[in-house]
Amino acid sequence: MVKDAQAHESEDKARRDVIDARNQADALAYQVEKTIAENRDKLPFGELSKIEAAIAEVRRTVQGDDLAAITRASEELQRGSHAMAQQLYKGSQSSQSSQGSNVKDAEVVDAEYAETK
Repeated sequence: MVKDAQAHESEDKARRDVIDARNQADALAYQVEKTIAENRDKLPFGELSKIEAAIAEVRRTVQGDDLAAITRASEELQRGSHAMAQQLYKGSQSSQSSQGSNVKDAEVVDAEYAETK
């Protein structure tokens, strides 16, 4: 039985690598879909369609056993996800800066406050 296990060790490792890649790709696709659902109105249509195409590609490749294709599709989706996050971050930064106070850097502001105990 030990010899049999040793004989199939490389096959088992390859199969495990494929399963791990599938799980990671599926989790990434789910995470990106969730982010899109929460921020659809904040994303430009062109970027949105690229990311949705990458999600569809991951979903398609996960159905097969080609480790290289799964990895390639996951990496493409990861790049799209990073670009999307970058745009969302820039959008939140610009909205925060436009909502900021009229105080300029190094300007002293007089304020009154009361301590409560």
